[in-house]
Amino acid sequence: MTRTFTGPNSFALKKALQEIRLKFAQEFGDLSIEIIDGEESSFEQVIAAIESVPFLAQKKLIIIYSVSAVKEATDKVESLVIGASETNELIIVEPKVDKRSAYYKYLKSKTELEEFNELDERKLANWLVNEAKDNKAKLNFSDAYYLVQRVGNNQESVSNELKKLTAYDKDISKENIDKLTEASPQTNVFNLLDAAFGGNAKKALKIYDEQRSQGVEPLNVLAMLTWQMHLVALVDSAGKRSDSEIMRESNMKPFVLNKSKAIARRMGRPGIGNMLNKLVETDKQLKTTSVNPDDALKNLLLSLQNLHI
Repeated sequence: MTRTFTGPNSFALKKALQEIRLKFAQEFGDLSIEIIDGEESSFEQVIAAIESVPFLAQKKLIIIYSVSAVKEATDKVESLVIGASETNELIIVEPKVDKRSAYYKYLKSKTELEEFNELDERKLANWLVNEAKDNKAKLNFSDAYYLVQRVGNNQESVSNELKKLTAYDKDISKENIDKLTEASPQTNVFNLLDAAFGGNAKKALKIYDEQRSQGVEPLNVLAMLTWQMHLVALVDSAGKRSDSEIMRESNMKPFVLNKSKAIARRMGRPGIGNMLNKLVETDKQLKTTSVNPDDALKNLLLSLQNLHI
């Protein structure tokens, strides 16, 4: 049997591999598992491992990371799949692969392909609630959702944050989430834009001051705002394209897409255009005049509330 594991969710992918390896080792022994790194192996070495019979075991599990890095392998992938001994199980691990390539299409049609995608915010929050319960901790959905919104939707990152929170207090609260975790820069930019266009000047300036206290320079804040507005504009101009199409063409993740769509709806097309103009004006001002950078950024944030959206 040959399987292919792919997708950006490294946490879920690694967990699935660990479970398979543990079960296989319990049944056939540790010597029945062979790990191959495509970055350090030749095509001949890979073929030899696949075609070899198990040593002192009934079956062998072969896990090959990044077959695409092996010279000739993508052109001869059929040899790898067909060449696998009947007593061997083969797992090809390709986290990033071009879905338009003949290599990917062959893997999809001739192997059991499983794609590990990042969970959306709600699914990840539900996973956190269940994970906390499994670790004898208490976390309600609202606080789990807040944690995801604060640190982002990378499952490995939120898992690490959950371990930290659980070690501090089994009863996980929003207060402890604020105390023990740090909001991701992207999350702060989302919140900054949302507060500014929502007319909440106090919150917008508070977020800006927090960024400055963490050592983020005004030009970096401006750069993050500009990049985020690029994504908002992209989403707004996507028309009737589906979410999957937008993510595929822009490399946006679900978390970023959903946030960008929410901001685009709040701002509207006129607001997006005005914001882009304001960003250009502020950038020019910072580069050509002696204006205080903090004053320029704060004035930008305050002016957004007065734009006609």
